[in-house]
Amino acid sequence: MSDAVVVCSNLSFSWPDTPVFSDLSFTVTTGRTGPVTPTGTGRSTLLKLIAGELQSATGSSCCHRPQPVLGVLRSGTSRDNSWKPTL
Repeated sequence: MSDAVVVCSNLSFSWPDTPVFSDLSFTVTTGRTGPVTPTGTGRSTLLKLIAGELQSATGSSCCHRPQPVLGVLRSGTSRDNSWKPTL
């Protein structure tokens, strides 16, 4: 049995005038993990795709058990904006 919690395969997403990412694939296993990238690089967009709040142009994302808690910790703050995806 796999210990994968989130699996994303070949995700692509663009806002109307801005490509965000193309052919993004990764697997997240149990424990805490997250992207550490500069502001404006698509972290919130990625989490919204995984949570099903946005639709990718191509590819797929899947959340497995245990149900992951997805959230964004904004730079320079201690505020945690967490939500659980609808599965």
